[in-house]
Amino acid sequence: MFGFKSAPKDDSKEATGLFASLRQRLSKTRASLSSGLSDLLLGKKQIDDDLLEKLEDQLLMADVGMPATQKITTRLTESLQRRELGDNDSLIEKGLWRFVDLYTTATNAHGVFHVALSGGSTPANLYKALVTHISAQIIDWQKVHIYFGDERMVPADHPDSNYRMARQALLDHVAIPDTNIHPIPTDCDDFEDCAQRYTDTLTAQLPLTREGIPIFDLILLGIGPDGHTASLFPGTSVLLEYKRPVAAVHVADKNSWRISLTYPVLNHARHLLVLASGAAKQQVIYDLFGQTTAEHDYPVANIRTTGSMEWLIDTDAAQMAIRGFRPEARPSDAVFFCNIL
Repeated sequence: MFGFKSAPKDDSKEATGLFASLRQRLSKTRASLSSGLSDLLLGKKQIDDDLLEKLEDQLLMADVGMPATQKITTRLTESLQRRELGDNDSLIEKGLWRFVDLYTTATNAHGVFHVALSGGSTPANLYKALVTHISAQIIDWQKVHIYFGDERMVPADHPDSNYRMARQALLDHVAIPDTNIHPIPTDCDDFEDCAQRYTDTLTAQLPLTREGIPIFDLILLGIGPDGHTASLFPGTSVLLEYKRPVAAVHVADKNSWRISLTYPVLNHARHLLVLASGAAKQQVIYDLFGQTTAEHDYPVANIRTTGSMEWLIDTDAAQMAIRGFRPEARPSDAVFFCNIL
């Protein structure tokens, strides 16, 4: 393998020296590989196809073995693909992989993926990644049905429309049938009529609980500095709605009417994925995960999911909480401090 000649059978000293030299070279090769692999996986060096091919040869030469070699090079390839998102986008990266994973789980189980989208700049970046990233190319958009967690009572082409944002970032760029897109209606004279119309859409399209509550495979959520999620704002009447799946809500601080999914729908989703980013979220994230006090009057803290709930939190939002993080704060939640863990 290294170009050595076979040792003479009658010369044990030469054979011993030959194998000692071989072990030494293997040891040096492995040490060099270990350092090089660490640099690559930490992003200190650039990965490309030529380098991966050379690494595979070196790994085999170092007697690592084919199974381990394939595992390492596969991990490096995945690392290269993920790094297309940029060094500071690990929240988007993790959100992307979870979206694809949950899509796969749902379509394998029942042939369709029902997902409710959120508004905001962080979800918008996730939607763009779903268009461009290689890992999302496995998604068959014919099997995806898109809904919305909340919507402002504005026309569909208004700059503040969540539907418009999702169209521009994602839906106009993938092969999803229009019949699979279910925006919240905003053209009603009576806002409660729009809420009822969306309730009718959800109950017609989604599986239901015995109580008639729609069951989503995934609901994407954001969180505001005041702890609101969807359009469940502190001090609003929608927080007391535990029967209807969808309700109209007036948000006085923003002087706007909105339509929102309610707690019963959030609680019965198979999976909730909460994206929290930006320094403005530091206090609420600290209150939820960094303090010793267990209870807070934030709307997001009152979700009692029967499925799973996962938090993706970026460095800026986690600054106050990370030192005092309490895994026991929300035992049912999976919490990832992106760019830190």
